[in-house]
Amino acid sequence: MRSNAREGIKVLFKLPLRQTTGMIAVLLKIANLDWAVPDYTSLCRRQKTLAVQIPVDEMIDTVTADGTYDTRRCHTAIIDRQATPIIPIRKNGRPWQEDCPAAIARSDTLRATRHYGRAFWKHWTGYHARSRIEAKMRCLKAFGECIATRDPDRQTAEIQIRISLINRFNALGTAEIVRVA
Repeated sequence: MRSNAREGIKVLFKLPLRQTTGMIAVLLKIANLDWAVPDYTSLCRRQKTLAVQIPVDEMIDTVTADGTYDTRRCHTAIIDRQATPIIPIRKNGRPWQEDCPAAIARSDTLRATRHYGRAFWKHWTGYHARSRIEAKMRCLKAFGECIATRDPDRQTAEIQIRISLINRFNALGTAEIVRVA
């Protein structure tokens, strides 16, 4: 059984790792599969190196965030993925030296905000969609308020597993609209 599936079961059913191992063993027995279930120590080690990320070849159109993410590091990471940052400039935001594509994109946002106003910029960029994203955070919390692991690498993997599950549930629940007439 793949590590991602194992972690998904752990997060979905809110089980500690030892109980997850037992549940997987029972599921494999019910399915008449003669697969070995790794022991707890092996699972702990694998959990630390588990990489659940957006695939590098998957396109990202936009990244929407609040003013807290109005930093060079965030803008650069977004521009490096050929995405458009939709991040409002902080109230006291000043122009950056335009020495990289991220600074140029931020300067464009700053000029638009100053010229047209913050409300128009939010409407024009679709920034209001952020509230829908915040509603999805509630779904993320449905998998548990706290993170079960203590190590930062394992915590990252656990959060990424939760996000992966939400994305999978959203894909299952998305209706396909077909025009009849």
